[in-house]
Amino acid sequence: MRRTLSGASALFAALPLLACSGDAPEPDAAGGAMDAPPSPAGQVWAWQATTGANPMQIDPSAAYTVEFREDGGYFVQADCNSARGGYSVDGSNLEMRPGPMTLAACPEGSHSAMYLDMLSLVTSFERSEGLLTLKLSDGGTMDFIPLPTSASLGGSEALAGEWTVTGYNNGRGGVTTLVASTEINAVFAADGTVAGSAGCNNFNGPVSVDGAGVSIGPLAATMKMCAAEGVMEQESQFLAAMQNSTRWEIRGDRLELRNDDGALQVSLKR
Repeated sequence: MRRTLSGASALFAALPLLACSGDAPEPDAAGGAMDAPPSPAGQVWAWQATTGANPMQIDPSAAYTVEFREDGGYFVQADCNSARGGYSVDGSNLEMRPGPMTLAACPEGSHSAMYLDMLSLVTSFERSEGLLTLKLSDGGTMDFIPLPTSASLGGSEALAGEWTVTGYNNGRGGVTTLVASTEINAVFAADGTVAGSAGCNNFNGPVSVDGAGVSIGPLAATMKMCAAEGVMEQESQFLAAMQNSTRWEIRGDRLELRNDDGALQVSLKR
């Protein structure tokens, strides 16, 4: 079953907000103010464990991440769903102000809903030695480890390799998942080309990367006709979304291609 993410989006604001404390930093032994704790920003964090009422261990991956950006916004990947919002830090206190999120039906066994519920309980954080711990209002914690980002992977070389498409812009302002039982992939090569399957036909074309900017195409494709419902329309929309992409960003094993307005064009997983 296909599900258009933007059409299924709802406000993450249904989750409770937690106010920051305005307490001043406590003095150290010498009588001066203690240094502020390290910021949670500047890194993509992968969920690996939870303590409290329902302790569990998670195999860290890009399926469950949180990224606190320097501009005061955050991005959450919760399996097949994503969410955005704003945050503020006061000492070690952390307030996450929810924004829009997607409401796709994730596969059986997904922790998507539980993960988002736990993030709504965050009250403070601790960052040390490559570990981020988010403390929850119910007394539990969520532990995260860092994942690679575009910058840490060495720029455009990070694109190289095979990616599976998880969603694409349908040209009507919506990002949609793939037609059931179809697969789209893209292989970016070091010689400045991309090739793959658009779900029915194979495609290829040039790619140019300049910092965070990207130019893809023109793309050429084979001319086979596929009878399965929606497959040819999907292929046309996907190829258009690839060629409309002007920006790229990697979070862990996820690649996002966007246009100059920041609208998501294609989402891929390594």
